[in-house]
Amino acid sequence: MDSLPARAAELEFGKANALVLTYTRSEARASLRLEDVGTVARLVGALKIEGVWQGMQSQLEPYGIVEFAFPHKASVLASFVDAQHLNIGGWGVLVISDAFHREVCLAISRAEGRPMDILRDNE
Repeated sequence: MDSLPARAAELEFGKANALVLTYTRSEARASLRLEDVGTVARLVGALKIEGVWQGMQSQLEPYGIVEFAFPHKASVLASFVDAQHLNIGGWGVLVISDAFHREVCLAISRAEGRPMDILRDNE
């Protein structure tokens, strides 16, 4: 795996000024928009990209989606494949440390007031 694309991707995601976390609760989609500078910085700071697999990847319908919103109004959708892989549709898969998954789950859990996991249907 090439570290240059991984580092470049990490730097780009670090510019996000908002995140939208889409997860499943009782078989229904729910979304949480995070715009607090400190919260966004904490989550994006936990995104440590260890590698990049470029090219198309197939996946069943994802439970968890993270939208990275940027100041210039662009956004990137990433779906969790598992705790250590984010699929960027049409581009490839980021191999990440599981710290980002943990931080995302903590943010959702705080908002919901109970333990939540973006990778599963939370009953």
